Amino acid sequence: MNFLNTKLPQNIEVEFSRGNYKAVEEMLKFYLQREKIPNSLKNRLEYLKINIKKIRNRYKYNKNQIMNLLKERFTDFSEEELEKYKINGSIDYLYVDGEEKYLDNAVDSIIRTLPELKKRDLKPETDNKNEFLNYYIDKLIQKKKIKIKIRIKSEISDIEITNDSFSKIRVWLPIPSVKFQVKELNLLNYSENMKYISNTGNNLGLIYFEENEKEKKFFVEYEYVIEQKLNEIDFQKASYIFDNNFTQEIGPHILFSELIRDVSKNILNENDSKIVKAKKIYDYITKNIKYSYMRPYSTYDHIPEYVILNERGDCGMQVLLFITLCRYNGIPAKWQSGLYITRDKGFNHDWAQFYIEPYGWLFADLSFGGSRKSIKKLHDFYFGNIDPLRMPANNRFQYPLFPKKLFFRNDPYDNQSGEVETDKESVFSENFKTSHKVINIAEIL
Repeated sequence: MNFLNTKLPQNIEVEFSRGNYKAVEEMLKFYLQREKIPNSLKNRLEYLKINIKKIRNRYKYNKNQIMNLLKERFTDFSEEELEKYKINGSIDYLYVDGEEKYLDNAVDSIIRTLPELKKRDLKPETDNKNEFLNYYIDKLIQKKKIKIKIRIKSEISDIEITNDSFSKIRVWLPIPSVKFQVKELNLLNYSENMKYISNTGNNLGLIYFEENEKEKKFFVEYEYVIEQKLNEIDFQKASYIFDNNFTQEIGPHILFSELIRDVSKNILNENDSKIVKAKKIYDYITKNIKYSYMRPYSTYDHIPEYVILNERGDCGMQVLLFITLCRYNGIPAKWQSGLYITRDKGFNHDWAQFYIEPYGWLFADLSFGGSRKSIKKLHDFYFGNIDPLRMPANNRFQYPLFPKKLFFRNDPYDNQSGEVETDKESVFSENFKTSHKVINIAEIL
């Protein structure tokens, strides 16, 4: 995905920044017809066509529509408030084809970004997920180690295919990667025409299918054992080991830009130990960056810089900033992601790992820690630890799928919602449904 760092031609850049996507699409036709176009620029322009579709799909509401939704959700919400939140960057909007448009989940997002609005929320959440989560955190702190067995059924359905001349549908669904905290995996049932299952120890857990029927559903039901140990960090004993594999830059996002260097200089002292630097990076992100729902990551140029400039981002964006700042300071850091498990569903979630001797790979959950910054015990817990309610499917960022896709990936950075394509075209997430149903959770004594 390094081609995403390729600069756009000036006229395309100007019109894209203005949201004049129809003009951009005409320009793309012209440029893509050129002979001897550099491959990196060709990929950049082809992907820009996809990103325009993604932006149009996600930025659904005009100003009147978003105002109606905000008034339905919050007591006495005014247009003046909307203008204030646009100015301070609390609500996500773009100009799309000449019209001011708002992100489809902007209303749900703004209550995460501005918790003071909870007092005026006319539709507050009733399910207390934190009670369920806190039970397992307390159990882990008390017992120092916890092992649980989780059963999940994941499914991709309602696939919409525009080119009916296809002869094959290809589907990749995530499953646990048997590595680190995942100790066992049993596949209980899955769709016909399964062609590949990732091996134990792979950095990407997945099951792959091929089918020739348009209306087919694809599913996998599995049971896995996850063992989570409590890491009680002694900052005086913590030491450092250099690992070049996880201190390097990886384009297009984990890059040591001037802004990254400047933030690092502002929040860290040169003489700080590696563990102290990691903790200061964690504190900077969890205490300054507000959680916000975002559009697809492929539509951003440099995610860590976006998070710094806008002081907001979702779980994965915060993780990328943490990894980038750690790596810039010589602290081995990497990506882990998959599902966060509730009583009945699995939700996409991302967190980080960083390496400190004598503990090895430690965890950092930036968004969970940030949402609990007022509760010291929980805020401290998510530096070095995570709860056991996880399904880790991805142990690397931008790890390649196998078998390799024929077309661009729906999510080029990991696999949580699954991937779908035919032998004629890629099928993006707005054209299929993914579900992760939690069937059972049982503690192993």
